[in-house]
Amino acid sequence: MALKTILKEIDPHAFEQSLNLEPAKKKELRIEQDPEERKKMDEKWVKVYEEVKKKHPEFQEPDTPFTIKHIVGVYNDLYAKIYDKEKYVSL
Repeated sequence: MALKTILKEIDPHAFEQSLNLEPAKKKELRIEQDPEERKKMDEKWVKVYEEVKKKHPEFQEPDTPFTIKHIVGVYNDLYAKIYDKEKYVSL
C-alpha cells in the first residue's frame, strides 16, 4: 500500500494511466501468469504429447524445467557453474 501511495505522489498522471491500461497491455506488463491461462497452455502440451505418442509409441515426455519439482540449474549449465562457484566463494 505504501508503494502504491509513493508511486501516485511521484507521477499522478502516469499512475492514473496505468490503472486504465487496455487488457492486452496489462497482459504484456504483468509479473505473474494467470492460472487459467497456464492451465490452457498445459492442456495444449498434453494434446501434443498424445499425438506424438500415437505416431511414436516409444516417445517419453521431456522434463519440464520450470516447475516446482525441478531446479533451474539442472537445465542450465551456465547457471549451475555460477552456483557452484558461489558456494565455494561463500565458504
